[in-house]
Amino acid sequence: MHHHSNRHTPVGGIILIILGLLFLFNNLDIMSIHDVIRDFWPVILILIGIYVIFKNYRRTAPDDEEMKIKTGLDITADKEDIDESNVFGDINVNIKSENFQKGTVRTVFGKVMADLTDINIADGENHLYLNTVFGEIRVKTAKNLAVKVIATNLGGDINVFGERRDGLNQRLVYQSDNYAQAKAKLILYCNVTFGEIHVW
Repeated sequence: MHHHSNRHTPVGGIILIILGLLFLFNNLDIMSIHDVIRDFWPVILILIGIYVIFKNYRRTAPDDEEMKIKTGLDITADKEDIDESNVFGDINVNIKSENFQKGTVRTVFGKVMADLTDINIADGENHLYLNTVFGEIRVKTAKNLAVKVIATNLGGDINVFGERRDGLNQRLVYQSDNYAQAKAKLILYCNVTFGEIHVW
């Protein structure tokens, strides 16, 4: 059963509507898209700033509750590597591999939600790339997972195990205490252009 959340603004849909209107007005010779971009590009930065500020005041569900809210593609991965992508919509991936080595999960407009509570990784350094352009990345990890998180965000928030960054062009690198001595370890790359990253 799928539940839809009304707590998140559909940023991707709004951007598509605005771009569509600009191209329509350009085609109808009502206004030149080149003039609009040249004269009003700072408005984009202002809108991103407003989004970042006001989304912090929204009431959000606890982490475990958020993982239960699922829309979009639901994938259970039990192979050594995964490669999943979507353009419009969320991707919910539950990695239950017994010998995970590498993977990539990406979407353009939507959330990437990854459940790593049942993951078993191969010996050595293993890699998982999670990417979205307009949306969120939310990752729930196993308690004793030896993980290094490299999170980058052009505009929005990053929260990795309680360490936070917010604003424009942010990067956060986190390494679990057991990472250096672990025989099997995971490097988790989280990249968002506009939105949020939350790993716990």
